[in-house]
Amino acid sequence: MSMTKTISKFWELAQWVDAFMGPNGLRLMFLVGSPGTAKSQAFKVRLDSKRHRYIKCGRLTAFQLFKLLYLYRNIDIILDDVEDAMKRPDTARILMNLCETDEESRTVAWFGSESLLKTSEGNECVRIPQEFKTTSRVCLISNDWDILLSKFEALLDRGTVVFFDPSPEEVHAFVRDWFNDDEIYAFIGEHLDEIPQHSIRYYVIAKELKGRYLDWQEVLLESWRNEHIEIDPETVVEMIRSEEHTSELQSLTNLV
Repeated sequence: MSMTKTISKFWELAQWVDAFMGPNGLRLMFLVGSPGTAKSQAFKVRLDSKRHRYIKCGRLTAFQLFKLLYLYRNIDIILDDVEDAMKRPDTARILMNLCETDEESRTVAWFGSESLLKTSEGNECVRIPQEFKTTSRVCLISNDWDILLSKFEALLDRGTVVFFDPSPEEVHAFVRDWFNDDEIYAFIGEHLDEIPQHSIRYYVIAKELKGRYLDWQEVLLESWRNEHIEIDPETVVEMIRSEEHTSELQSLTNLV
């Protein structure tokens, strides 16, 4: 059974990031949460190039990932954007090797074409072995718990799974510390109850649109309206039984 912790405050997120990034930190951590909640940034601002390596691996081929893990072996690894990588069998197998953290040192192996096993270090061409040992501690950042559970279920109990689920009010308060457009900040604050899944990106994109004299307010409102709405089945049954709710059911159905 995996060790799990759900957090909702940005100070808690910083605490868990430090627990991984510090010397002798957590050996294996999975950070799961919705997009646009500063999960990646929380790691980036704490990176030490001598001890950590941040890798955005969604678009990497299996060999590109293998090469990077070899070049940065024994350095602590933060792997971001892992959803697509885990959907591909070759990259998923490499990630599973890397996360076998029962032993401090583990083997990561390459099962593809041997002709690829070379890379450059400075002006030199370096041959990469078909397998190598590494002591890297690992953190995987993901927006999709379901794919982690389906692909990494056997490994989840070897680390700690941290779910980050800040409320819209928490996100809004966090943004206040650095966002400098009071008009956009106030507008979003007035509509927090209308936002199905809040994101820091709303503030950033709205400011970009405003800077180009575009209707950023309408873009935000339409974006929030078009978010997927889940209707509770029991509510639907009650609405069907009640003629007075027929029009309400139709309007909700059109939005789903």
